[in-house]
Amino acid sequence: MDLQTSPSQEDWLAGTAVSDKICWMVGRNGAIARTTEGGDWEKIAPPSVAADSSGKLPDWIGITAAGARKATITASDQRHYATQDGGKTWKAQ
Repeated sequence: MDLQTSPSQEDWLAGTAVSDKICWMVGRNGAIARTTEGGDWEKIAPPSVAADSSGKLPDWIGITAAGARKATITASDQRHYATQDGGKTWKAQ
């Protein structure tokens, strides 16, 4: 197993591997990351509508994915958001 550098200083709470190259991770304070080639991690912008009135993003505690573009994330308060375009846009579920 190769060690990899984290794309964020946040704590990672959940992840899913779609294949040996595609993997998503989610964590505290709205942290989301993805790799599509098994090495370099890209920070993904979280859904802005998930922020509370002070602008704080939730902790993401779960994620499911069906490829590099489709994923659904779960917040600690059980709200769900889905993307069909690799995290460019998110919709509440």
